[in-house]
Amino acid sequence: MFNKGWTYRKYLPNYKFELINTAEYADNDFKGSVILRVSLMAMKHFFMDDFETKVPELLTLLVELIEQQDSEIGFLEVLLCYLSTNINYDSDWLGKLEK
Repeated sequence: MFNKGWTYRKYLPNYKFELINTAEYADNDFKGSVILRVSLMAMKHFFMDDFETKVPELLTLLVELIEQQDSEIGFLEVLLCYLSTNINYDSDWLGKLEK
């Protein structure tokens, strides 16, 4: 009856995905909102050797975000969950970070 789901295929958007290697950019090349900059830097440094030193920097940037927009706490929660999934650094390590 539904032709295995392909009947509605013509109504689905046909997106082309672009892969951007954020490792090729310097951190100060990331412009825009705090959320955008933190997101790009988190993705860039997630698998790099400097992850341990960059996380405090990202958290400092997030202080700006919290001061500007209390409604963006959900982003902070998602980012912290993402950062804590790095298998080389557990949640105990993340909790011990100092300013």
